[in-house]
Amino acid sequence: GRCISTFNLQIFNRWGEKIFMTTDLETGWDTKVNGEPVDMGNYIYKVSFYDQLNKYYLKTGSILVIR
Repeated sequence: GRCISTFNLQIFNRWGEKIFMTTDLETGWDTKVNGEPVDMGNYIYKVSFYDQLNKYYLKTGSILVIR
């Protein structure tokens, strides 16, 4: 595996508002905001990090929350 540094994960709602952010590689999003479950639907993620060779990666995509 790659050694990852400067990790950043952000989750946005359908209006582009940031609803979650972490710089801890071990912390994921529990599909809640302020302790309350989010509505079903699509959410956008943006993750960025540097690997052991200091190469920058940026990945974006969507997550479908269903209950």
